[in-house]
Amino acid sequence: MTFVFYWQAMWKSLKTVVAFTRHLTETGAFSETSRFVEQEISRHVDPTVRQYILEYGAGHGNITRRILSKMHPESRLVSFEINPDFCELLRKINDPRLRVVEAPVNEVFDSIVPEEGSVDVIISSVPFTFLTPAQRIDLLEKSIFLLKPGGWMSQVLYLLTHFPLFKRFFPAATYKWTLNVPPAYVYHCVKSEL
Repeated sequence: MTFVFYWQAMWKSLKTVVAFTRHLTETGAFSETSRFVEQEISRHVDPTVRQYILEYGAGHGNITRRILSKMHPESRLVSFEINPDFCELLRKINDPRLRVVEAPVNEVFDSIVPEEGSVDVIISSVPFTFLTPAQRIDLLEKSIFLLKPGGWMSQVLYLLTHFPLFKRFFPAATYKWTLNVPPAYVYHCVKSEL
């Protein structure tokens, strides 16, 4: 019995690695993020207040599930994912607060037509390394436009290479090293109240 359980867990893990590797330029990772990253990146999801939350690059949905588990009953989550196989998995999450959008995150305006300052939290796993410099700037410009003053954007990356760019848009940005394979940094960026 223990052997069967172990084999099933290993098989699921192997399938995940293969799926992520096949789509490395979309996911930017070889496997799902750790529970430590899930916990850190969802730090600004507040269970006591209604929030409008965007998730960029939802992948298999492990971070999506963590967000949903922390959200207020009246909060809303819109999760963007470009990979159709991952979107199929995301749509199996049975939660009416979740909307899955199968589109590149840069099409956020085309997909949901949000108003300026309408978003409380953005949680992103987008692999910035595989974006062009223009795409990176476009994504950060759109994100800061969408966030309410005092709203948060949290981004997981595996290097600090892009942190200066985030600081340009979010002067009060900080980061935290988080246990993961490979080790990860979670950038926490707050939009100025001014």
